Amino acid sequence: FIPELPEGDFAVETRVLAGSNLTTTIEAVQKSSKILLDRFPEIQRIVGKIGSSEIPIDPMPLDAADMIINLKDKTEWTSAKTWEELSQKMQDTLTNYFPGVTFSFQYPVAMRFNELMTGVKQDVACKIYGENLDTLAFYAEKIGQNIKNIEGITDIFVEKVQGLPQIIIQFKRDQLSKYGLTVQTLNDYIQACYAGLYTGVVYEGEKRFDLVIKIQDHLRNQISELQNLLIPLPNGNAIPLHLVAEVITLNSVNQIQREDGKRRIFIGFNIQNRDVESVVQDVKEVLKKKVKLPTGYWESFGGTYENLETAKARLMIAVPVALIIIGILLFIAFQSLKLTFMIYSVIPLSAIGGIISLSLRDMPFSISAGIGFIALFGIAVLNGIVLISEFQKIQKQNPQWSLEEIVKKGSNHRLRPVLMTAMVASLGFLPMALSTGNGAEVQRPLATVVIGGLLIATFLTLFLLPLIYKMFYHFSFSFRKPKTFVLVALFMLVYLGSMAQTPITWQQALDTAVKNHAILKSYALKKDYHQTLQKTYLEIPRTQLNLDIGQFNSIFWDNKLSINQSFAFPTYYARQKEYLQKVYEGSVHKFDLQEIEIKKQVLKTYWYYVILKEKQRLFHELDSVYKVFDKIYQIRWEKGDINKSEKQLLELQKSRFEILLQQNQLELMNAGLMFEWLLQSPQKNVPQTLTLKFDYLVSQDTNVLQKHPYKKIFENQVETYQSFTKVQQTKRLPELGLGYNNTSIIGKGADDIYYPLSRRFQYFQLGIGIPIFQHAQSNYVKAAKIQEQISQTDLQNIQYQLKNEYLQAWNLYDISLKYLQKFEQEILPKSKQLLEVMQKRFQNGDIAVTEMFLTLQQYVETQMNYLETVQKYNEAVIQCYYYQNQ
Repeated sequence: FIPELPEGDFAVETRVLAGSNLTTTIEAVQKSSKILLDRFPEIQRIVGKIGSSEIPIDPMPLDAADMIINLKDKTEWTSAKTWEELSQKMQDTLTNYFPGVTFSFQYPVAMRFNELMTGVKQDVACKIYGENLDTLAFYAEKIGQNIKNIEGITDIFVEKVQGLPQIIIQFKRDQLSKYGLTVQTLNDYIQACYAGLYTGVVYEGEKRFDLVIKIQDHLRNQISELQNLLIPLPNGNAIPLHLVAEVITLNSVNQIQREDGKRRIFIGFNIQNRDVESVVQDVKEVLKKKVKLPTGYWESFGGTYENLETAKARLMIAVPVALIIIGILLFIAFQSLKLTFMIYSVIPLSAIGGIISLSLRDMPFSISAGIGFIALFGIAVLNGIVLISEFQKIQKQNPQWSLEEIVKKGSNHRLRPVLMTAMVASLGFLPMALSTGNGAEVQRPLATVVIGGLLIATFLTLFLLPLIYKMFYHFSFSFRKPKTFVLVALFMLVYLGSMAQTPITWQQALDTAVKNHAILKSYALKKDYHQTLQKTYLEIPRTQLNLDIGQFNSIFWDNKLSINQSFAFPTYYARQKEYLQKVYEGSVHKFDLQEIEIKKQVLKTYWYYVILKEKQRLFHELDSVYKVFDKIYQIRWEKGDINKSEKQLLELQKSRFEILLQQNQLELMNAGLMFEWLLQSPQKNVPQTLTLKFDYLVSQDTNVLQKHPYKKIFENQVETYQSFTKVQQTKRLPELGLGYNNTSIIGKGADDIYYPLSRRFQYFQLGIGIPIFQHAQSNYVKAAKIQEQISQTDLQNIQYQLKNEYLQAWNLYDISLKYLQKFEQEILPKSKQLLEVMQKRFQNGDIAVTEMFLTLQQYVETQMNYLETVQKYNEAVIQCYYYQNQ
């Protein structure tokens, strides 16, 4: 959407026939480089790049190359005056010399940006999505042929998905048995010829080399050599390979490209001397008239057109926001809604001049022009403020004057400032408008809008604004409280910001919901909680410290210090660790289950929203049909061709249609709110509506249920209760205890020696706690075993339940798919054709209102039944997606 800037060089994407080898590509690049250097003195050097680097940030096949053409300064050019003219001459020269080789001229940085954004190097990419590669290649070629004559399209490139030659060897099994050979024997000989056969080792000093036998390189691509390859027979004779196998060369698949899980092929083209949007619209018209894709295939446009759509969506917010801010500032300055709207009237006047100036210079609208309009609005409003302020000032100084006198006097006083404001800005932008140097493509639209807009706006402002002031000064239109207007304006500003919607794919919606949803964040914290609890398995009881003071040995006051520590039996800690690990694993499975539950809700809401959008489109289509129907009905009613009952029937149908439309709007709004809650993203996102069906690979194999988190939770419960039972069993084992005592014994001992307080005595204790009374703990163990049996029973039940529900979902998917195919191949085309025929007959007066009404009602029911079938199909696929745990 930004004007293309000449970068001083050309990048030429060069492609030879698909499947060509490196030698062919090098030869094409060298020859084309030599021709360009000989014919165009503007070229300084040409560098070719083929293949990928060691770090494959720019992967390319061997049949593609990039020629970077370094050009001299533009002052030294002799063959052309403009970049477009020079590239076109180079393009024509190469095309004449190298038929079958495609050359696409672009600028190096622009080409890389195109490739980063859309995966293709051209300005615009028409992408076709579908299943069959042959069908994709056929329609891609057809589109390329039909759009090549559209004005502005150059360098058309149709992606090649086929054309890679492959040698196919098909064994004649009857001949193999005749000669006593096996398939393995032939495979070994063919592998030895092409891949090589290890036969031994060769030593050169300390160096060691594998000895491999294979056919010579120049014979590898000659099919005749392979056909005459001698195969030894068990009897010692040898026969050529073509007697027991058919050796042929076929063109196979060259590459397979995918986007969002769907196969795609693209038609890329560059645009010259036209704007992107009109070219793409012409391409869409050609596709609509001449190329109708089959069911299950659709197209989309990327590249600069995709950027254009994004930029337009942002400008739809940025421009109104800028205008609202201007209005708020004007209201704050004048404290009058009436005067604000008077000054605001200069904005459309200035926009007229900007549009006319762009048209006169044959420039398309771009980001630069949009910024020019915003700047133009500011300068134009400034002129309006100058005039209105002067009118207000004169009116305060001379209240007895009439409005006509005030307007004349104020216009005379402010004629010079208004003209100076416009002239200074216009003259300041004049060099940019006439610029031809680097960056002129960005400068010229901006300056053209400002200069042209100011010239027209100044003229109209000096004539129309005084008249508007005189005519509407006494018009009463203001809020009692100025703050109210400011609050309303701020509310509109916030509302416009909240209306920004970004379409996202279903995969992006899933990623956003998983990242942002509060429920998943809560379950993630629960995982962290149980992970932290795992470290508590080595929980040791508190250490007991005792201090005894008293006469427990003699009449003297002694003291005794003791330390005691108890431990569970060692196996308890290992069992407890295992049990806490199982509890943590259970929290992980619960998180996984909650994640796929959220994904399931997101997908249901996403595709429900898509179906509602399609119903809305259908209602709008029917609305246009009803309008035509209504006009014809009015004419026939006036002529008396329609009776009163037919009129009532038509009005009843119109009322029913209005109710359906209102219901659809309400359901669409609720689905959008539900989608926002599931994603919980600060940005307002809506589902993409490129396709109605959730095309996802569904398998009938019930083995996919083995990894489902719901089953994992019940399996974990069995393991958890088993671990818990072991923990309860270890509690029946003895406890261990350690103790240390340090005491004084004041007085004489048996050895008739007096021991004072400072003389201490110490000893250690070892203890064991024997669980004699185990009745309660035995019942704990029994209860844990019962709980273990319950969990095993629940696991068996959930396995049957999951299998049954999955098969039901698959059966619904299979039936819905068959119904959809019947709808798309037979019912819908016939219904559409019948409606068109009946419309023409009704317009010609051949059928009555009742017949037309019944046809229309049948068409609506057919379309609604189709959408309900698509919805059931999507729900079945989503259910299978849920069980496949993808």
